[in-house]
Parts: sequence; structure tokens; C-alpha cells
Amino acid sequence: MSLPQQISAAPPVPPAPAPIAAPHFAAPPIAGPQVAPQPASQYAPPAPPTYYPPQQYAPQQYAHTGHPSLQGPHFSVSVAPQRTVSNSAFAAQVIAFIGVLGLTLGTFVLLYTHFLATDTDALLAPGWVVAAVSQLVLLLGVVMLVSAGLNQTSREVAWRVESLGERLNRIEYASQSGSSDERHDSA
Repeated sequence: MSLPQQISAAPPVPPAPAPIAAPHFAAPPIAGPQVAPQPASQYAPPAPPTYYPPQQYAPQQYAHTGHPSLQGPHFSVSVAPQRTVSNSAFAAQVIAFIGVLGLTLGTFVLLYTHFLATDTDALLAPGWVVAAVSQLVLLLGVVMLVSAGLNQTSREVAWRVESLGERLNRIEYASQSGSSDERHDSA
């Protein structure tokens, strides 16, 4: 059988189904409670606000002086010491940087010898030496940086503890002298 005969012998396409109609209810819907209409209320919008000049509502300013018996101690405020980078911290940064540069140079020499200069091994030993020494220098720099950071932290903590101790001493002195003044006033 040829293709045109097969196409004409194909079964017919069934017609599209009819659309479904909306459902019909046998009973009418239930009505809600019947509410009688209310008469319109006598609502009047509020009157617009009256404009008052701003000087009538300016806040009053009061100056309150302290009580003489409750005055605290007068002392100079101590200022935190300036954060400075010590010479050892700067030297540690330089040493660590030299270690990183040496490690980079040693690695470059090793890679150059291995991949580009394969016929000669003259740079292989110096590359390993430079890389190994640079690792040690880098480790020395890192240890010096940690040491300098701990030293600076201990100095700051010691300064803060001393300043808090001085504050507590001044507070205790003021509270003791204030309580003795009240005992003399009540007697």
C-alpha cells in the first residue's frame, strides 16, 4: 500500500467533546438576615485646625545646676596611649616579606629547572636551598609578628587595668567623703 493510500485509510479523528454546562441548582440560594436601612447620620467633619505661630509652642529651656553636696571628684581624664608599631613588629613584617619573596624565587627556580632547563641540573640544588631557607625566614617572621602582637596586647591590658584601678579608687574616695559630709549635716 502506498503512502497516500495509507493516509486516506487512517481512521477519522473523533469530534471535540461538547462543553460542560454550568451546574443548575434545584433550590434557590439561602437569603441572609434582612437588615432595615438606617437613616443617614448627622456627621459633620471636624473644623480645620487653627494656625498658631511657632513662638507660642517653643519649648521652655531650664538650666539646672548641680547640688553642691553631690558633686563628684574632679580629675583629669587620662587618654589612652597612642597605638604605635614597635620596631620589633616592623622588623618582623620585613623578615616575613623577605621569606615570602625568597620562597617565591626558590619555587620559580625549581620550576624553571624542572620544565624549561631539563638538560642541566645546575640550578636544582640552589633552588632547593633558597626555598628551604626562605621557609625558615618566613617562619621566623611569623613568630616575631605573633610575639610583637602579644606584647602589645599585654601592654594595653595592663594600661586598662591600671586606669580602671585609678577610677575605682577615685569613686571610693568620693563615696567615702560624700557619706562623711552627710553624717556631719544630719548631726
